[in-house]
Amino acid sequence: MTAGRGQPGLVDNADYGDHGEALAWLARHFEGTLRAAAGYVGLAGLDALARAAEGREGGVRLLIGVAPPAEAPPGGRAQTPGERFEASRQALARERDFSGFPAERREQLE
Repeated sequence: MTAGRGQPGLVDNADYGDHGEALAWLARHFEGTLRAAAGYVGLAGLDALARAAEGREGGVRLLIGVAPPAEAPPGGRAQTPGERFEASRQALARERDFSGFPAERREQLE
């Protein structure tokens, strides 16, 4: 996250209690598009990001890392990064379906 064209602001969740509090702090201290990066993402993190970005000019940009390719199973081939990303996206959709996500947030994600 940057303020203007300065250096990115890096916030450690541990300094703010949890992920949601860290995002809320960033949203209070930086204007414009809320930018976040994550090695993985879950519904609680997406909900915290959506709450922090609610009503912001510029919305949100989220960078999600891709896990390194796994070794090929015996007799098979390793998945490409695109295939792993699609599998992660589908797993997130299944998690959303089981989590009782509030209807208004579910509509925004679909």
